Amino acid sequence: MERRAHSKAGPPQTTAAIVKALLGFSSAHAWLLPLLVVFGLAASFVESLGISLIVLFLYSMIGRAAEAAAVSGIIGKAFAIITVETGGGTRLAALIFGMVVANALLRSSYNLITAFIRYRLCETARNCLHEQFLQVSYDFILARDQGQLLNIIAGESWTLGEMYLCVCRILINISSVSIFVLFLLVVSWQLLLVASSGIIFLLLAMHFLSEPARKLGRRMREEHEKLAERMLVTLQGMRALRAFGQEQRYQHTFEQASAEVRRASMAFERLNALVSPVVQIGYLILLTAIILVSGPMGISFVATLAFVALVYRLQPHVHELERNLLHAAQLEASARSVMGMLDRSGKTYLLSGVRPFVGLRKEIRFESVSFSYTGAPSPSLNQISFTIPAGATTALVGMSGAGKTTIVNLLLRLYRADSGSILVDDVCLDEFTRASWLSRIAAAGQDVELIEGTVQDNFRVASVEADLSAMRWAARAAGILDVIESLPQGFDSWIGQQGLRLSGGQRQRLGLARAAPRPRHSDPGRGHERPGQRPGARNLGCDTAENGRTYTAGDYSSPRNDHVRGSGDMYRFGSGARLRIA
Repeated sequence: MERRAHSKAGPPQTTAAIVKALLGFSSAHAWLLPLLVVFGLAASFVESLGISLIVLFLYSMIGRAAEAAAVSGIIGKAFAIITVETGGGTRLAALIFGMVVANALLRSSYNLITAFIRYRLCETARNCLHEQFLQVSYDFILARDQGQLLNIIAGESWTLGEMYLCVCRILINISSVSIFVLFLLVVSWQLLLVASSGIIFLLLAMHFLSEPARKLGRRMREEHEKLAERMLVTLQGMRALRAFGQEQRYQHTFEQASAEVRRASMAFERLNALVSPVVQIGYLILLTAIILVSGPMGISFVATLAFVALVYRLQPHVHELERNLLHAAQLEASARSVMGMLDRSGKTYLLSGVRPFVGLRKEIRFESVSFSYTGAPSPSLNQISFTIPAGATTALVGMSGAGKTTIVNLLLRLYRADSGSILVDDVCLDEFTRASWLSRIAAAGQDVELIEGTVQDNFRVASVEADLSAMRWAARAAGILDVIESLPQGFDSWIGQQGLRLSGGQRQRLGLARAAPRPRHSDPGRGHERPGQRPGARNLGCDTAENGRTYTAGDYSSPRNDHVRGSGDMYRFGSGARLRIA
């Protein structure tokens, strides 16, 4: 059963849409966001009050507390109440110290909570991306550059956590600034008007820098994708590169891609480096302006001192807000890429049926089946019909590209036929659950896909519960047991990426052995060694036929008797056919 996910929303495009999608993605921890805001507000309130009390403490230490309490307005009244309650001196100092400790504890709690959410969100993003790669249609994966997919799951998945952290910090920064503004309003609304104009100017300057930051973010993402692609080319093509003496050429292309990543990163750092001097100079001008205008405006020295102290402590919060806004702009492209990959709209998924498959009793029948790969100029299969009887050996014969592997891919449910039907004992293949169907079928293809790991790991790709005795039996049947036992650690030996520590024929035989414990389909067209070509195929073929299992073999040319054994049928493909895929 094939399902295409439909959604009018689609992946997020605007910054607001990305933030909304991000908050929705982290809905499991949504209750923590208000808590963070509360912590931020409480910390800023304690810090602002503590700064104001420091001014009162200084006046108290020089014996002029009454002068500070005589200041007009709310701040004077507050100073008077605190002076009466604490008596100044030691008790006031203890109160200030307690506020410093409380502020530190609140900030520490805030940092721990944001770190928890950040890393949990990164973990969730990686898990969801990995699940998406496994569930989305195989055609979708093949159409994407492997470097891009690797960069998204290994690198850009972290940006969701970083982006969430930026959003949290921006909210906290706004809360902190709001509290400071409230205290500044209490001290002097006239000076607040002067300070507000300067702060708004600084925020506009950061807005001016945000668009270059977005462009640099997109550039950094593209360069990291190219670098990941070069890494994959080197690691996956290591043997070919060395065999053709292309080490220097590929080292040069890798160094070019690496240098572009460095240039893009340095360009952002240069832009980011502008923030600090702009903010520092802006605040210096602002503080000078406040001091100069306070006298003509009739603001007392006590109020001016308290206002300047608050504005000075406000500066780190505004500075952090500006940096977080800039960092969010830089992360936007990567966050959009990850959210776009996680978005299910417009993607095709092959869903499982509901009927359990308990075994083949009669036959597998293809009825007028057609299939075309995405972007191919002609169909790989065009109205083909044939039958694979149960308990027999069936040979699919044809030249390279005739469609034999495509047939196996359809049976493995990697793809779904464009038209026609695949019937298993007169039941549509799509009606069976994927798990029950694939538990009774296995493939040993011409392109053996071994995973990076041990010999045992590769056996357990096909059968998780396979024990060592079953592995030894299958390896012996495939003619690979002696090779495995000659390895340093036997079945626990590491065979490298795609089994490159084995020869081509050994990889083929290991692929056959992996398929042996279960009913299987084989496409043994190439890579087997002579003399005694495909001993594993002969042994497994005989065993399969004798045990009443169904064995399907594909070859590039007409099969000889020693290639495919057992009673069954032979089908020839590719006569004048317009077919793709080797």
